[in-house]
Order: sequence, then C-alpha cells, then structure tokens
Amino acid sequence: MNLKKRLAELSSRLKGKTVLVLGLSGILLIGLSSFLPTDKRDREQEKVAAETQEAQTADAYREALEGQIKSLVTGLTGDTSATVVVTLETGPRYSYASEIEESSNEQTGTDKSDSTTGVKRKYITVRTASGGEEALLVTCTMPEIRGVAVICSSAGDASVSEAIRQAVSAATGVSSRKIYVGKKSTS
Repeated sequence: MNLKKRLAELSSRLKGKTVLVLGLSGILLIGLSSFLPTDKRDREQEKVAAETQEAQTADAYREALEGQIKSLVTGLTGDTSATVVVTLETGPRYSYASEIEESSNEQTGTDKSDSTTGVKRKYITVRTASGGEEALLVTCTMPEIRGVAVICSSAGDASVSEAIRQAVSAATGVSSRKIYVGKKSTS
C-alpha cells in the first residue's frame, strides 16, 4: 500500500511538468522542421511556376506592344480594325545579384616563383515562402523586337504605309526593314 501511495503522490507532482515538457517538445519539433530540406516536388513546382511566369511576362510584353502599335495606327489612319503582330527574339533576360571574390596565390621557392589569380562569383540568394532558395533578381530586360506586321484597310496608299512604317520604327526602335505594312482584304 505504501508503494501505491508514493506512486500516486509522484504522478500528481509531475502531471503539470509533463504537460509543460510535452508542449515545449512540440514547439521545438515544429521549429526544427523549417530547417529540413524541402521536398523535391516543391522545388520542381517552383521551377515550373518561374518558367510559366517568364512566359507570361514575355506574352504580356508582346501584347502591350501590339496594343500600343495598334493605337498608333488607329491615330494615323482612323482604322480601328487594324491587326498588329509583334514577334520577339527570345524571352526576358535576368540579371542576378552576385559577389565577386578575387584571390591570388604567390609561391616562392628556391628556383621558381609561381603566381595564380582566381575570380570566384557567388550569387546572393534569398529564402522563398516555401522554404527554398532562389537567386536575388536585380534586373529583367525585355526581349528585342524581331519584327512587326501591320495590316489595315488604308495601307493601300503608299504614303500612309510609309507613315505607319516610320511611326512604328520611331516608337519601337525597330529598323523599318523589319516592319511590314499591308492592306487588309475586303472579303
């Protein structure tokens, strides 16, 4: 009976401490889980999302250019049904933040003297919301325009076609050789 009494007494004293220890252990485990490597699937999903965003960025840029050129053509000709197509060279180009470390190593011996210099580039990374890491983006350069095609009903007049070509060239910086202006068919 004495043993039962002592066990009951011991368990009543430790009951509050046990709950506290279990609670702190749970918090510690949750905190440590953020340091575990992310699942490969998560990294692949982030990569696909970045590629999709890049494609959407290039498409949005192209669509904005087409809209601006169409407004330009409408302003010149009054034709609101003009069709404009812009083609781009490549996708956007990204520049990332980096640190450059230069190192030199000189060795002198009895007969020889060697000197080597090295440059090491280290990209600066930031932690993403999902726990992964990605390089810190500094700039995004939109792609160059490969060519522009404008089809409108008033392009049959040579002076109007030339005015459209010059206006598009001035607005975009594209050579007039890369701009096609054609008459829209009436059928």
